[in-house]
Order: sequence, then C-alpha cells, then structure tokens
Amino acid sequence: MKNILYIILAVFIISCNKETKKEVEEVKTIAKEEVDNTKTSMKSIKERLINEGFQTFDYIDAKTGDTILMQQYL
Repeated sequence: MKNILYIILAVFIISCNKETKKEVEEVKTIAKEEVDNTKTSMKSIKERLINEGFQTFDYIDAKTGDTILMQQYL
C-alpha cells in the first residue's frame, strides 16, 4: 500500500514540474520584449543624472566601441 502511495506521489511531483520548450521560449520572448521596451538612450540617462546633481564620466571602450557611462556617488 505504501509503495502505491509513493508512486502516485512521485508521478504527481514529476507532472507538476514539467515545462515544455514552447513555454520556455514564450517566456524568453516576453522578457526580451520587455527589456527592449524599457531601453533608454545614453544621452537621456546622462542628462537625468546631471539634473539630479551627479558628476558623470563617459568612457568609450576601444575594443568593443561601447560607451560606458559612469557616475560619481555622493
């Protein structure tokens, strides 16, 4: 009797934890869209920081060409 209960419990636990690849891809797509929608330009971030009284520094990485914006914390 105990064995049957253990088997039923194991099947229940396994069935609750399954995620399909389709569901995972949908979540990734939604997350990527949210990130893309919240991107802000470097210029607007820099202006906001300056308006809030922070001192900012720009650094352009020569290897990647990325602009890195640094701020001085008070």
